[in-house]
Amino acid sequence: MEYNLGQIHEQIYEYNNNSLLNQMIEYYNDKNIYLIIFIKYKTRNSFELRLINSKEYQRKFLENYSINFQSNYSINYHENSGYLQSNSFIRLTYPTISECFIKDYLNLITISRRIDEYKRLKEINFNYKNQKRLSIEFIYNNKQLLLEQIKISLNELEKYVYYYQYDHLKRLINIKKNENFIDYYQYDLNNNLNLTKQYYFIQYNQWNQILQIQTNDNLTLNYKYDKNGFLHLISNNKLYLFNSFGLLIKYKSNQLIIDYIYDNEQRLIIKSYPITGYYLQFIYGNQQNRKQITHIYNSQIKYLTIIYYDNQNHLIGFEQNQRKFFILTDQIGSPLFIYDNNGLLIQEKFYGLYGKILIENNYQDKIFFPFGFAGLLIDEDLNCAFEKINGKLFDLNLGRYLVPNFPSTWMKKQTYLPVINNPLNDMNLYQINDQIYNVNEVFFQRLHHNGK
Repeated sequence: MEYNLGQIHEQIYEYNNNSLLNQMIEYYNDKNIYLIIFIKYKTRNSFELRLINSKEYQRKFLENYSINFQSNYSINYHENSGYLQSNSFIRLTYPTISECFIKDYLNLITISRRIDEYKRLKEINFNYKNQKRLSIEFIYNNKQLLLEQIKISLNELEKYVYYYQYDHLKRLINIKKNENFIDYYQYDLNNNLNLTKQYYFIQYNQWNQILQIQTNDNLTLNYKYDKNGFLHLISNNKLYLFNSFGLLIKYKSNQLIIDYIYDNEQRLIIKSYPITGYYLQFIYGNQQNRKQITHIYNSQIKYLTIIYYDNQNHLIGFEQNQRKFFILTDQIGSPLFIYDNNGLLIQEKFYGLYGKILIENNYQDKIFFPFGFAGLLIDEDLNCAFEKINGKLFDLNLGRYLVPNFPSTWMKKQTYLPVINNPLNDMNLYQINDQIYNVNEVFFQRLHHNGK
């Protein structure tokens, strides 16, 4: 298969005598330049990454090639409890079963987290040099098991509250910041959104595919699908092309063209802009979590971003251009606040239903960090998120997959009809899974069950 960056020549996995991964190599050809990823594993949880550009590729000379970027990455777990103790970025301690303290190696920054008796996130604090810079409190309705409020205190001076209101089916119907509505939602009989603050009309067909949207700006968006039910066109100026796995491989909108390349595990490894030659390269170095992005190379700004995760596999920080940044996330891993290693607030975000950004404040120059709702990789050009499990895209404004997302039971080889406990939910193949991405009773029950 020919790609905009030439052809994927090889992905090489080399194992030692104990059948443990020893080295991983990926290389591509881009206009007579080889883009090489070389990872050497020291242990199962530590590795050295090298990014190499070369006019030739020979395996036996790989150790001596000139290196563009080099990064060491390690993760350490307690040998008995299995709790994450440290990585290359932070150290973690657990004073009680409901508390976790996260510190940097200079002991300047402390992030404390507390969970309640139901294992739900209750409180987050960010301290710099023992001075409290941020406090976030999550308040739940224990009768309905729903998140009702998020209270935020910035520098103990600026205080505000986000309120969530639900209908009798426990569906979110509006969000307020203090007393001001910032978004609202209505649903049809199939549980599809049919009205929001941005869209005043959303029409579906009998397969729950969106046919037409009318916005509050008096724009009409018409949706067209191919024979596989994959989204193909929006209003004849946005073109989507997918491969047989339902993964987006090309997007066109006016003068914007984007190509996407995936590896044999259906993980996104290259997002490129063929007109400008700019590309993003995604690297998955963690053997224990094969879908977790550990590094991103941005060819436009020539930065390698190193990404770190906490004991819940939520984003906790990243390094970029010799700067360190710390991330405070909500209960499902959505970044709310980003601070730098000097305790300065860099960015604040708040999300609506399904991950639409309702509020974004950049207090310094905007940084490159393409993660958002639920800690997912976000494509800002499409305003979509990449699902972690299968790599499929869903629209953050609508909570809809761009292609059908069949239940996992349908994908197994079987000669009998699948067992469907709730036909209406399982047949809505374009709606994202509330069990994963909503703080509702089902999500609570899943957390509580897993915690036992």
